[in-house]
Amino acid sequence: MSEEKEIPQPLEVDPKVPPVEKAVPAADSTTLIDKANEAAERLEASNKEMARLISIQQQAQVEKTLGGETTAGVKALTKDEKDIQNAKEFLKGSGMDVEAFPEEKQN
Repeated sequence: MSEEKEIPQPLEVDPKVPPVEKAVPAADSTTLIDKANEAAERLEASNKEMARLISIQQQAQVEKTLGGETTAGVKALTKDEKDIQNAKEFLKGSGMDVEAFPEEKQN
């Protein structure tokens, strides 16, 4: 009842397969870890700054909304419409506004 165990044979090296390179030395891996930790610290710091800036922006928006300066329902003017509006304001009261924009004064 004795079973003979098969003895493993050494593996043959295939000349087509390149040899496995040695592991990265510990000093290099420590440097990579240090760089990753530094990058993580910078990322955390920038996230805190971003959160602070968002908070300030939200507070400004709240003050603007509560102060009555909301843009809801206001049609955005094109560049030409803004230019015409600025010209009307500039000429207002000069008498030249009637000549420049006669269709608006007929009402």
